[in-house]
Amino acid sequence: FPYTTLFRSWLKGSFATVPRLMQRSDGSLSGSVSEMLESVSDHMESVYNQHMEWDTPSQIEYFREKYRESISQTFCEASVPSLNEQDFWDLCQSKSPTKASGLDMWSYRELQQLPVSAWQLFVLVCKLVEAVGEWPNIVKCITVTCLPKKDGPVLNPNQIRAIGVSSVVYSLWSSLRFRHLSTWMNSIAPSCLLGGIPGRSADSHEIDLSLEFHEHDQNPDPIAIFLDRAKCFDMLVPDFAVQIACDIGLPLNVARALTGFYRGQIKIFKIGRFYGRKVFSKNSAIQGCSM
Repeated sequence: FPYTTLFRSWLKGSFATVPRLMQRSDGSLSGSVSEMLESVSDHMESVYNQHMEWDTPSQIEYFREKYRESISQTFCEASVPSLNEQDFWDLCQSKSPTKASGLDMWSYRELQQLPVSAWQLFVLVCKLVEAVGEWPNIVKCITVTCLPKKDGPVLNPNQIRAIGVSSVVYSLWSSLRFRHLSTWMNSIAPSCLLGGIPGRSADSHEIDLSLEFHEHDQNPDPIAIFLDRAKCFDMLVPDFAVQIACDIGLPLNVARALTGFYRGQIKIFKIGRFYGRKVFSKNSAIQGCSM
């Protein structure tokens, strides 16, 4: 039973299940899926709009002024290659055919049957998006799966992990651009702070922690402190983050596409095979978005 498997079991628990019941605020239980979806939508809508009154342009200027020197020292202009159909085809082929897809109804299984030449249309769409910053509306409709943070059949709207599932076209675009930017990201930040790096996982951190304990095992009471930023993804303001990324070298074509994707985005929560109502957001980055 390897170290890392043990750590994952301890830290994350076992497999998440589709919730069958919901605990209401008064402690009673409900088995109504529509009530569950409405409760989750209401709760997460309040989270997604925590920064509704935020003056983003003013906050960006304040940040730039406060960290002007650090921004200047960090700046490194990034460049990305032109998009092409071969890269899209190769990346699509590497995905599981059963991988979840978005509301635009393009599935990985179907797209994997297309020849390389058929990807010209999808590449054209992505190039237009990078030029003007506008995605087709259906691509900006995101299904959000509600996974309970604690295993069990009872859903607590305050304790869910909301994993967004976007269009295959957006997913492939964002994965490609993330790869294109990996060298730039490594030049502006230590690799230990970056996620999504090919060939690296959390295993090394788990092993390092174990070695720290063993190295100081003369201490009878070793302590590990885990810091968890509440609703970290959900509290991010994409406009703010993208503007600051531009200040340190993010290419404008990538910035336009990212900003356009999050502007006016619609989220629709999902439990099992059932969907809730539309939820709009001022803040939040999708948990599951490569970028």
